[in-house]
Amino acid sequence: LSVQLLGVGDAQLLVRLSEVDHLFEHDPADHRPSPVATSDAAGFLADPAVRFWLATSGGEPVGMLHCVVISLFEAGGGRELLLYDLGTHVAHRRRGVARALVDAMEQHVESEGISEVWLGAARTAVEFYRACGYGSSDELFMAKELGSGAGQTFR
Repeated sequence: LSVQLLGVGDAQLLVRLSEVDHLFEHDPADHRPSPVATSDAAGFLADPAVRFWLATSGGEPVGMLHCVVISLFEAGGGRELLLYDLGTHVAHRRRGVARALVDAMEQHVESEGISEVWLGAARTAVEFYRACGYGSSDELFMAKELGSGAGQTFR
């Protein structure tokens, strides 16, 4: 298993992931691949707020972790990290892939001076995050889809 933080030069790896990304969903049968162009992948990876890790095995993507750095508006500044998406290929679950991604992310962002990570966990992932040392607070993450999907609720 290899875990790496992707940069602009790794756009082709992200394109490859996008060709099989439906296999990283909780229920892969309910999703289809969503391929992206190399230019879109490079643009995404060029965003200074994006941190994206890819786990591979035998050269094939088996896990991914997408985070966003958030600058704080407070005295002295500061930054936090929002763990936006974590996925493991359906054929590689329960083999330590997600844990390896979280460990790599934590080591990297700590070296950047980021000391707090936030996430909204699906019910099926709560125990995993607890095992990684994450706790819950009284706060609740909520979402609203804007535009054509307005009115959709998230659970």
